Amino acid sequence: MKSHYRKKIQKKKLHKEFIRILNGLLQLTDREAEVLQLLMDIDANWKPLLDTEVKNILSTDSRRALMKETLISKNNLAKYVHTLKEKGLLMGDNVSGHYINPMFMPKATSGIVEVVFSLDIEDN
Repeated sequence: MKSHYRKKIQKKKLHKEFIRILNGLLQLTDREAEVLQLLMDIDANWKPLLDTEVKNILSTDSRRALMKETLISKNNLAKYVHTLKEKGLLMGDNVSGHYINPMFMPKATSGIVEVVFSLDIEDN
């Protein structure tokens, strides 16, 4: 059975809406979802200043901006980042840099993002 649901959204709300759609599977708290959305925004808009610069969405500047935007303490941000890493949404390390798992970054084709869920049903 195929089902198709279509919804128009503003481009600036893409990451927030994308997380809302996936959150049935991800089971993130509201704050974890908010942090993930902001990290997705940082990841999508990241541009290197130097050719040798490594992508790190959890740089000191990014963390400070996240804490200021969300009014989250340093300790709580660390807890949320840990959860996102455990769930496989955030990848990397301090040496190679941190980034959003590409599988969870929405990819727009001709102004459309498609999300496909495949459920393998087992007989018990």
